[in-house]
Amino acid sequence: NINVSPVNNTSYVVTVLTGSGCPGTPSGVADIIVNPIPDAVLALSGNGTICNGETSEFTISFNGVAPYSYSYSNGTTTFGPFTTSNNPEIISVNPTATTTYSIVNMADQKCNGTTAGTAQVVVNQLPQATVSGSPNICLGSSTSFNIGFTGTAPYTYSYSNGTTNFGPFTTSNNPEIISVTPALSTSYNVVTMSDANCVGSASGVSNVTVNQIPTAVISGDAAICFGQSTNLSVNFTGVAPFSFTYSNGNNTFGPFNSNNSNLTIPVSPGVSLDYSLVAINDANCPGTISGDANIVVNPLPQPVITGDFEICDGESSTLNASPGYTSYTWSTGTTNPSFVASQPGIITVAVIDINGCTGTSPAINFIVNQTPVISFTNDTSLTCAIPEINFTNNSSYPVGSEFNWDFGDNSSSNLSNPSHVFNTPGNYPITLTIVTQAGCTSTITQPVDITFFPLPEAKFEPSPYVTNVFNAKIAFIDQSQNAVTWLWDFADGAKSADQNPSHYFEEIGQYNVKLYVTNIAGCLDEYVQEIVVNPFYIPNAFTPNADGINDYFFDAGYVLDVQSYKMAIFNRWGQQVYSGDDYNKFWNGFDKDGKKAAEGVYVYSIEVITKGGKKHQFNGTVSLIR
Repeated sequence: NINVSPVNNTSYVVTVLTGSGCPGTPSGVADIIVNPIPDAVLALSGNGTICNGETSEFTISFNGVAPYSYSYSNGTTTFGPFTTSNNPEIISVNPTATTTYSIVNMADQKCNGTTAGTAQVVVNQLPQATVSGSPNICLGSSTSFNIGFTGTAPYTYSYSNGTTNFGPFTTSNNPEIISVTPALSTSYNVVTMSDANCVGSASGVSNVTVNQIPTAVISGDAAICFGQSTNLSVNFTGVAPFSFTYSNGNNTFGPFNSNNSNLTIPVSPGVSLDYSLVAINDANCPGTISGDANIVVNPLPQPVITGDFEICDGESSTLNASPGYTSYTWSTGTTNPSFVASQPGIITVAVIDINGCTGTSPAINFIVNQTPVISFTNDTSLTCAIPEINFTNNSSYPVGSEFNWDFGDNSSSNLSNPSHVFNTPGNYPITLTIVTQAGCTSTITQPVDITFFPLPEAKFEPSPYVTNVFNAKIAFIDQSQNAVTWLWDFADGAKSADQNPSHYFEEIGQYNVKLYVTNIAGCLDEYVQEIVVNPFYIPNAFTPNADGINDYFFDAGYVLDVQSYKMAIFNRWGQQVYSGDDYNKFWNGFDKDGKKAAEGVYVYSIEVITKGGKKHQFNGTVSLIR
C-alpha cells in the first residue's frame, strides 16, 4: 500500500516492476480524484436589531458540492445537523435576547468543510407604560396621574379618558405627570406607547374621582322673647360627615361636625342678631354657603306694682300693675290690672305683652301690721308702805311700739311696764294706749283699786340660845308680825321655809341666824339672832370609889342628841377593858371580867356621829385613881 496525498486529481501507474531478479510487466492505472475542501460562510442578512417577538435572518453561503450538511449555534444551543441544497441557505430566527449566531460544522457531498462568519441579532425588550394614581378631587380642581415607562427614552404615548384620545406625545420624563381637570369622575388609560426602539404595551388605570361641591343653606327667621331659645336649620348636600362654622355677626362658632344632612341648632341670643354660615366642608370638599336667619329678640315686659304696701289689721289697699299689657296674673290668682289686698305676703304680678312675652314684676312685701291687743295687770292690792303700784303690760304688739299710760290722777308714763306711786287709796281709771311704728293704735281703760297693806316685822326666839355640839338641836319660834312667807338662813349653809323650824348645828361656833319675812304685798323685813354651839368636854381622870363623886368615865352631864355613840377603853398593853355604844352607860372602873381595873393611865377612843351625819373622833388618855 502506498500512501499519497495529491493536491489535485492525479493518475498513478507502475512504471518498473522487478521480481526475483526478473523484470515484469506493469499494468493498470490508479486515478486519484482530489476534491476541494468545502466551506460555509455565515452572514447577517436580516435586521441586526429587532424588538422582542420580531424575526430576523441570516444566510449561510456554501462552497463545495451540494447537498450540504451544517449545524449552527446561538451560543447556548446547537441546532442541526441540517441538509440543504440551497446556496445560500436562509435561516429565520426570533431570539428573545441579543444573540450571536455561528456555524458549528459543515460538509458537502464529498468532504467536511470549514466555517466562517457570525451574525449578531440585537433584541430590544418591549417597553411598557403603567398608569398609576387614583386621586379624589373636588369639582373644578385639577389633579394628576403618572405614566411610568420601561424601555429607552424618548417615549411616545397617547392616552384616553374613555371618550377622547389625547396624543401622541413624546417625552423623556419618567414618570410622565399628566395634569387633568375632569368635570366628572373619569378613568384614564394609555392607548399607545413606544420607546426609542419598540412599540410597547400599557397597563393600569387612573380613576380620578370628582366629588361634587357640597352646599349648606341656613334658615330660621324667628321672633322670640328675651331668655327664650329658637332653632336654626342648616341643610347640607354632599357626603357626610359635614363640618361647618357659623356666625351671629359678632362671634364665630365652630367648626362643628354632623352626620345629618338636616341639622337643627338651638340658639338663645340676648339681642336681635343675624346668623349666617361662614364655611362648610363635606367628607371630600369645601362647599358653598347661602341663606341667613334673622332672630328678633323682644325685651321682656317689666311691670311695676304701685299702691300702699303697708296697712294695719282690718284695713285694705288697692294695688295697681303697670298698664298696657294684654294679660295680668297676680300671685294671688287675680287676673285684673289691680286688686284689693288685705292679707300679708309676697306679691308679684306676671304680664304678657303684644309680642307674647311674659314678664314678672319685682316682688313686693305686702305688710299687714299688727294692731296691738292690749291687756295689763297690776299689783294694786299688794303695795308696801310706799304705795308704788307695778303695772305689767301683757299686751300683744310689735317691737318698737310706743306706750302711753294714763294713771287717772293727772300723771302718765311712756314705759312698757311702769310703776306709779298713788298718794291715796281709791279706784283709778287706768288707760293704756299703744301706737306701733306703722301707726297702728289700740287703747283700753280698766279700773284699778288701790289698797295699802301694813309692813312685815321679822322676829324670832331660839331655844336654847347656847348648846353643845352633841346636843345642838335648836328650835326657832317665829314672833314676826304681818308675815305670810318665811325664809331662815342658819349661817351654816342650811335654809328653811318653815315658820317654826328646828335645826341641828354640826360644828362648834357662833352662828348669826337670819329670818326673812314678807307680807301679802311682798314687802321684806329681816331679823338676826346669834346662836352659840359649845365644844364637847372629856375629863382626864376619874375616881371610881363609890363616893358618888366622879365615879364614872364619862358622864357628859346632859343628854346627847346624836345618831350614834361608841366608846372603847384600852390598858397600857393595848388590851380592851371596856366598850359600849350607849352614852347613858359609863365605865365604872371594872374590866370585862368584872374585876377592878388597876390604877393607872388608860387610852380611850370615842366616836360620835351627829344627827346630820357628821363624824367626830376623840382619842386621848384618862387616869384611873382609886
